[in-house]
Parts: sequence; structure tokens; C-alpha cells
Amino acid sequence: MIASSLAEVRNREQEQRRKRLWLGLGIAQSSAAAFDAWSTRRVISSGDGQELNPMLRPFAGNASLYAAMQVTPVLLDYLSRRMMNSRHEWERRTWWMPQGLGTAMSLASGVHNLGVH
Repeated sequence: MIASSLAEVRNREQEQRRKRLWLGLGIAQSSAAAFDAWSTRRVISSGDGQELNPMLRPFAGNASLYAAMQVTPVLLDYLSRRMMNSRHEWERRTWWMPQGLGTAMSLASGVHNLGVH
């Protein structure tokens, strides 16, 4: 009985840790997307470049780009959360990958944009 209580406590602690990691990755991903949007607007407004992504092109000329750039992070947060609670072991082990890759891509795009300007 004590062993099962300890196991329950460990499981709850592990679940809380995973939720904090998920939230932290979500914040990092949204921040990276905002950085990408800011650097994109900076390059476009300077006349040194243009938005090449046809899905984002309609938003590139104004502040709505910031909101449009948050769509992907929200979708990847949802996917990660679903993976975290999946019945498949491989998904539960790799739940952090969509958020991590989304963060890396946004950071890489933002740094590239800074190099263009």
C-alpha cells in the first residue's frame, strides 16, 4: 500500500514536470515565432526583401503578421500535447519534438532575416 502511494506521488510529480516542460517549450516557440515575425517585418519595411511564404504573404505588409505567425506554434503545441498523452510509447517519448523543431525553425528564420537586413 505504501509502495503504490509512492508510485502515485512519483507519477504525479513526473506529470507536473512534463506539463511545465510543455509550457516552457510553448513559450519558447511562440517567442521564436514573434522574433521571426519582427525580423521579417524589419526586412520588408527596409525594402531589402520580401515574404517568400505564399501563406504569409498577405499578412507581411502589416502587424497582422504577428498573429499569423502564431498559428503554427499553436498547432504544434496541440500536437505535442496529444503526443504526450498518446497510447503509443514512441509518441509519449517524442512529444517534445514538434515544439522543439518549430522553435528551431523560427529562430533560424529570424537569424536569416537579420542577415538579409
